[in-house]
Formats: sequence, structure tokens, C-alpha cells
Amino acid sequence: FIVALYIAVIIMFLVHMILLSVFGFNPITYIKKAIPVLILAFTSRSSLGCLPVTIETLESMGCNSSTSTFVSSLGSTTGMNGCAGIFPAMLIIMISNITGYPINLGFMIMALLVVTISSIGIAGVPGTATTSASINLSAVGLGQYFDLTSPILAVDPILDMARTMLNINGVLTTSLIVDKNLKQIDMNKFKDMNAKIDGSFM
Repeated sequence: FIVALYIAVIIMFLVHMILLSVFGFNPITYIKKAIPVLILAFTSRSSLGCLPVTIETLESMGCNSSTSTFVSSLGSTTGMNGCAGIFPAMLIIMISNITGYPINLGFMIMALLVVTISSIGIAGVPGTATTSASINLSAVGLGQYFDLTSPILAVDPILDMARTMLNINGVLTTSLIVDKNLKQIDMNKFKDMNAKIDGSFM
């Protein structure tokens, strides 16, 4: 499960890079500027804890202050790619396979809807993905099998590091794309590798 989740995180990370490329951002430049906050997210396991550095990182990339503040704050509690997307979906499939629960088109559509809706309002602190997963399992009719997730919950910190990093990467990607569409981004600042974060973190 750990290996599968990390592979899923890598795939979603590549999707983010493709999206940035489509909107005219150099992924290499992006990674060089984003790596400090991504490492912070990986080690802290807290999207909210990373919020100040996330905003500063976006501003160092030329993102408008209003956009970076709004999208980062919203992204710290809503629509997290890792904690509210990948993890609950994988857990639902795992429990379905263990219990022999039929995985058909109707079940997959229900799981997709449940995961999407439950991603609204998840707290950006360590451990909340477990709560989200229990809600998702109950919503698809697998709540009575929640105890089968105990081996996964035992190694949850290892999973949470990758999930949180992906959450923050999603926030950064979304902010840049939104600002680009609003024509407020400073692309010269994005390309300028000397435009560092003003805070002491750098």
C-alpha cells in the first residue's frame, strides 16, 4: 500500500507538471523554487503549518499576493489531492478487494462522488485523512470494515508525508494557473532564480 500510494503521488505530481507546462511555466524552474516548501510539507505533514511559506513561495514565483493568499488558504482545507483524493480512493479499493465487495461501475461512480464531496472542508493538520477515510468507507457501505484499515493506519505518518507534499504542490500549481488566467502573474519574476522568499526559511 505504501509503494502504491507513493507511485500514485508521483503520477499526480507529473500531472501537475504537465498542467504547468501547458500554461507556459517551466517545470524545472518551478521545482527549483518550490522544493523548500515541498520539503517542509513532507517533514511537517501539515498543510496549514506550511501556509505562510506557501504564500511566500508563490510570491517569489511572481504570483499576485491576493491570488496566492486566497488560493493557498482555500487549498489548505479543501480539495487536497493526497489526503482527500488519492488516499481515501485507494483505501476504498483495498477494503473492497479484502472483503470481496463487488467493484462495478455504479460502485466506482459512488466512490468518486463520495471522495469528491468529502474533500470539502478537511482540516490541514496531520491525521485528518483517517477521519476522511472513515467517512468515505461508511458512505460507500464499507463502514463496518473500518477495523481492516488498522495496518494502514499504523504506518500513516509515512503515507501522510507524501500526501501533504502533494497537497501543497496542488496548491502551488492551482495558484499559478489561476493567476496566469487572470493575467496577473509576473513571468519575469517566475523565471528569475534570484527572486527568493523574503522570510528566514530560505
